[in-house]
Amino acid sequence: MTNYDHLHELEIVTFRSGKPRPRKELLRVFGSQGFTLHDDVFSLDRLGKQPPWQHSSFVELEVRYQNEEVFGFEEGVWDELRLKYLFAFLPFECVEEFMRSVEATSQHLGISPEFRGQATDRLKLRKDFEQIRMTLVSEVGEEPGAEQLAILTQGTYPRKK
Repeated sequence: MTNYDHLHELEIVTFRSGKPRPRKELLRVFGSQGFTLHDDVFSLDRLGKQPPWQHSSFVELEVRYQNEEVFGFEEGVWDELRLKYLFAFLPFECVEEFMRSVEATSQHLGISPEFRGQATDRLKLRKDFEQIRMTLVSEVGEEPGAEQLAILTQGTYPRKK
C-alpha cells in the first residue's frame, strides 16, 4: 500500500463531546457561522468563482456517533465532530477562514479542538499549518491550491487499501 500523506490532501480538526449531544444543536452552531446545509451535510462554501482544480468549500463537517458517521440534524445524537480542510486543494490564505470556524465551533460548543490527537488552539493550529505548507512545498514542490498539486493528487486515484 502506498502512503499519500505527503500530499496533505486533507487535514482534520476534531471535537469530542465525551457524551451524546443532540444533533439539532448543530443547526444553530453551524448556521450562525454561515455554513450551508447540502442535503445532510454542512459545508462553509467559498464565494465567487474558483479555478476548477480548487475545492469549493473552506470547511466540510463530518458528524459522528460511536465511531460511525451519522446524517440528518432533526433527531439523533453526536459525540464527535470533524472539521475537514482540503489542504492541497485550497490556496493557503483559506486557512484563516478554517481557523475562524474552528475557533467559533469551540466557543459555541464549549469543547476544545484537537489536531492529530493533540489539544490545539488558533495559534498552535496556525503554526502546524505553516509547517505543513513548508513540508508540502519542500516535498512536492507546489503550494497548496496549485493546479499541478491537484493534478498530482488526482493522479493517485483510485487508491487501493
